[in-house]
Amino acid sequence: METSTAPSSNRYHGLDFMRAAMMLMGILLHAGVMYMAMPFGEDSLGIIADARDPYRDMESYSTTAQRIVMSIHFFRMPAFMLLAGFFGAMMFQKRGATSFLKNRFTRIVIPMALFWVLIWPIDRLAWDFGAGMILDKEPTQTIWQNLGEALSFKVLPFAGDIAPHTMHLWFIYQLIYFYALTFFLHRTTKAFLPRILKRATTSIARLGQSKFRWVFLPAAASCTWLILSANSTFHFDVSFSWKPAWYIPLAYYQFFLFGWIGYHHLRVIDFAKRNLGWLCPLATVLLTAQLYCAETVWALDINHPEGAALSEEFVRMKNITVWIQAFSVWVITLMLIGICERLIKRASPTLTFLVGASYWLYLIHRPLCVGFAALLQRWAMPGLVKYSLVCLVVTLICLASYQLLIRRSFVGVLLNGKKY
Repeated sequence: METSTAPSSNRYHGLDFMRAAMMLMGILLHAGVMYMAMPFGEDSLGIIADARDPYRDMESYSTTAQRIVMSIHFFRMPAFMLLAGFFGAMMFQKRGATSFLKNRFTRIVIPMALFWVLIWPIDRLAWDFGAGMILDKEPTQTIWQNLGEALSFKVLPFAGDIAPHTMHLWFIYQLIYFYALTFFLHRTTKAFLPRILKRATTSIARLGQSKFRWVFLPAAASCTWLILSANSTFHFDVSFSWKPAWYIPLAYYQFFLFGWIGYHHLRVIDFAKRNLGWLCPLATVLLTAQLYCAETVWALDINHPEGAALSEEFVRMKNITVWIQAFSVWVITLMLIGICERLIKRASPTLTFLVGASYWLYLIHRPLCVGFAALLQRWAMPGLVKYSLVCLVVTLICLASYQLLIRRSFVGVLLNGKKY
């Protein structure tokens, strides 16, 4: 997987910003979930029983917030995984195997273990508080009484009735395996199949320089479609399980692997920058179509009688939506790569701050989103107003805490490798 075209500098500032933006979008996504009606609607017990997002502000559902969440979810994590593979390959080539493994252990494995222990109680407290607010419909208690009831020893790891899971740190957990697997594949193919590796990389490079280079996009989309077709959903599913179904990490690993290989074939970045003229409108059309199809499929699924055979319309719309998802995720990702690399050509203090803050922000943001959404539940305002306020407050808290407590501390060094 090592070939020729090496980057001319140590940093791709546009891709650095894009990677940070994918992390920052976690606030928009996880705050927005509290205000989306799909898939539970008014089923309060179904909401509370959900292992991933057991809280909704049912009186403040917002179609706009729901569509923002869906739009982000359709591309965010695949794009992030692709960038993780890209920068992982860069580090591996420039620093060598030993430094690569040490860096990934320090910045991925240790934060995963440390912050899981620290965040679990806060996360459980937020969800239990939200569940109490949902069930207290009358209401019979004040907000602070509900918060006090949620504060108990049951929020501690292994002390409550909730089986421990990865929480929103699932993607960090999966990255550990992605780095280990890719490192193993790289070293194995280089040691035992050097000729095949050389021919494969040469063939990819030649095809990328030929007039048939357009085949990479449908080929990648077809690969994504094949994996998504094994899924029970039409989008990129998420699992908080320590042992997720095989097709869930595989769906993300393909992007990680494409990013790793793509680092050694940097013409793809030039392709994205040169073809924004058609990538942008195509991404808009595909995303609009995907939103329409996704809402249609969800509506058909919700209205589907339990135990009855799936309707032909549901199956047809689901298949269409899977195809659109498979193509749109690649078109949107390429578009974002092109835009970021074209517009951001050098570092700035603001960019450096956001890149450094993004990891910390992602680690701590979700329980804050839930907690503030639950605090605002009884406020008689439109859901979109509440959603905007939660996003603003949580973003400010995360960025301020990073600047004041984390940026120049040992935690900042642990997360970012240095003091920004």
